[in-house]
Amino acid sequence: TEAIRLNSKDTDAIKNLAAIKIQQKDFNGAITDLNKLLSLNPKDTDAIKLRGGVRFAQKDYESALADFNEVLRLKPEDADVYYYRGLTHAQLNKYQQAVEDYNKILSFEKLYGVIGINLKINSQTKLPTVTQVKDNYSAQKEGIKVGDQILIVDGKSTKNMSLKQVVDLLRGEEGTKVSVSIARSGNNKLDFNLTRIKFATTDIDTKLAKVYYQRGITKVKLQDNQGARKDLQIAAELYNREGNKNEYQQALAKIKELQ
Repeated sequence: TEAIRLNSKDTDAIKNLAAIKIQQKDFNGAITDLNKLLSLNPKDTDAIKLRGGVRFAQKDYESALADFNEVLRLKPEDADVYYYRGLTHAQLNKYQQAVEDYNKILSFEKLYGVIGINLKINSQTKLPTVTQVKDNYSAQKEGIKVGDQILIVDGKSTKNMSLKQVVDLLRGEEGTKVSVSIARSGNNKLDFNLTRIKFATTDIDTKLAKVYYQRGITKVKLQDNQGARKDLQIAAELYNREGNKNEYQQALAKIKELQ
């Protein structure tokens, strides 16, 4: 507040103040700050998006929709805004438009078959090293462990490769195999033949699960129960892989309702 008093055009200070008011559920105050911010820069998509979110929280869905439309006019590939606009369309009983928003997100997010590990480059050995092994993927099932260093992928040495190069080698079409040779403490070399699993990338499982879940719920409103079940099953699978038990059970309950 002091920063704003000293400089009424300090956009970062105004935005921070608006964020604080949102946390405090002072939505009217946040709207006032965001309107001030937008008077200084009408094309600030972050501020417009934030205002849309506040208006959604206030159940002012028509105004929220106008804000999300404006963000997408200025920034047409913002997947997050398509998600929030989908939620808004659903609240306005515009179910087909909501489904189209969720479809748009899925068209942005290229899905890969993966083996279920996260990696970093070891600063000493310069080799990609496993930092996380995800549940229910082939890496876990076949015995890959945290700390394993990947030496070879499909016959190609990973020495001095960038992280992206290694990840690109490990990814591929769902159902295909990838051969991986690793070094593990106490062993010279271990070889694995791993199957890539669909509907996953390194970090966006939970995000995609939410999209599939909401699209499934919306398809119920459109009486597309078959499509709804398919989406909810995918959502349940993704939630389960990420260990989101509550969301997993919620998706299963919705599937049961459709049986």
